[in-house]
Amino acid sequence: MLGKRALEALAPLLESDQANVSGEIYMYCPYHGDSDRSASLNIETGLWDCKGCGASGHAREIIKDRDAWVIETNRTR
Repeated sequence: MLGKRALEALAPLLESDQANVSGEIYMYCPYHGDSDRSASLNIETGLWDCKGCGASGHAREIIKDRDAWVIETNRTR
């Protein structure tokens, strides 16, 4: 399960810090100009995937690659 520190590091991408009943949190993909939260993160396994661009992997890779994130400035929460 992802810990509090990992979720805090991913906070700019996450829809919320609460998972749905299947253990998933929707999030913005960090690797393309995503304004629709097209990726999902499983907080139990740490695995994520993006339905928009096909990127996927483990949350620790996203955190490690933080400098490569593509952050849209017009996102709404």
